[in-house]
Amino acid sequence: MRAFGNVVWYLLIGVWMGILMAVLGTVFMATLIFIPFGKQCFKIMKFSFKPFYKDVTLDINKHPVVNMLWAALLGWFVSLYFAVFGIILSVTVIGIPLAIVAFRGAKLALFPVNAVVEYY
Repeated sequence: MRAFGNVVWYLLIGVWMGILMAVLGTVFMATLIFIPFGKQCFKIMKFSFKPFYKDVTLDINKHPVVNMLWAALLGWFVSLYFAVFGIILSVTVIGIPLAIVAFRGAKLALFPVNAVVEYY
């Protein structure tokens, strides 16, 4: 299921989100002040390419100001992207595993600073 789910996810959602996050991460890394945001974009990019069997653990208490700044500037848009696809995919029975992964990605996209993505 892991390989099949990752391939289907990659073809439907992952490639577009990965490209978007790679471009945004590169732009943020080019400016010196937004390098932490660029790192978060690359974290979301890695998750969006192969999300199955990964768990997201949030810790927004360590850097709440940076998390809120991220959420206000870019996080809401990326999280909305994941959530909309999660809602669309949850309509079908076959799409439910993909929807669960999409909602996990929405959680990561909203508050990525100090979020830990790990395999389970």
